[in-house]
Amino acid sequence: MSKTTKKSRRKKNKTINVKPTPTNKLANLGSQLKPQSKNTKRGIKLTLFFIFTILLLILVLVPKPSLLTYKKSSMVSQSVYWPGLFSSEPKLLDSTLNPRLDKEHRTLYLCIDLQQPQSCQKYRIIAEEGLFSVLMTYF
Repeated sequence: MSKTTKKSRRKKNKTINVKPTPTNKLANLGSQLKPQSKNTKRGIKLTLFFIFTILLLILVLVPKPSLLTYKKSSMVSQSVYWPGLFSSEPKLLDSTLNPRLDKEHRTLYLCIDLQQPQSCQKYRIIAEEGLFSVLMTYF
C-alpha cells in the first residue's frame, strides 16, 4: 500500500470515530431552550401590555359617575348621577325620575315623563364632584 492511501484511511477513520460527548449534548440542549424561554417571556410581556392597554381604554371611554349637589328653594340634595353607557339613558341612582343635566347652565331637570316638559322640575347645581367622591360617599 502506498503512503497516501494509508493517510486517507486514517483521516476517514478519525472523522468517523469522533463521537459527541454527553457534555456537548447538554450544551446543545441548553442553547435550544434559551430562545424558547425568551420567546415565552416576550409573549407574556406582550400579553400583559395588551391587557393593560385595553383596561386603560375602557377606563377612558366608559362614562364615570359624578356626585351632584343640587338645590331648589331651601331644599339641598345630593345624589349620584350616572351619565349612561353609550345608548342607555342617564340615571340618578336614588331616584325614579328621569334626569336631564345641563352643565353649561348648571341646571338639573328631573322629569316624570320626558315627552311632557311640564312634568319637569328645575334644580340648580351647587357642586359636581368626580368618581372618588362617589366612592367615598358609599364606602
